[in-house]
Amino acid sequence: MVSPAARNPGELTLNRLIKYTVETIRTRLDRLYLESIEALGNTAATNGRGHGDDVPALQDELESLYAEILPVAQMSVEEQFLGPALKSLSARNGKSLVRSAHAANYVSTKMNRASVAPT
Repeated sequence: MVSPAARNPGELTLNRLIKYTVETIRTRLDRLYLESIEALGNTAATNGRGHGDDVPALQDELESLYAEILPVAQMSVEEQFLGPALKSLSARNGKSLVRSAHAANYVSTKMNRASVAPT
């Protein structure tokens, strides 16, 4: 049995790129969240008052962003890489189709001439 990766290595590469993009964005969000929590803690220590409502608000914001990461990463990767690749293949296939049409037309013309020619 042939593995899915062996059948379509381009799709596997695209899926890996999407996965790594999602992981990178999540890591950046986590870092920004931790830096924000640290900054809130430093501000609270300096001002002498707490920021108890800010932390849950940051968590809610982060969770809403997490839900959007995968679809946005898919769209981004497809736009950056899949679209140009498909356009290139389409152009190549279009040229091949034109060549095939010319060849079929040539063969048809030669066959018509051969069938009309006296023997």
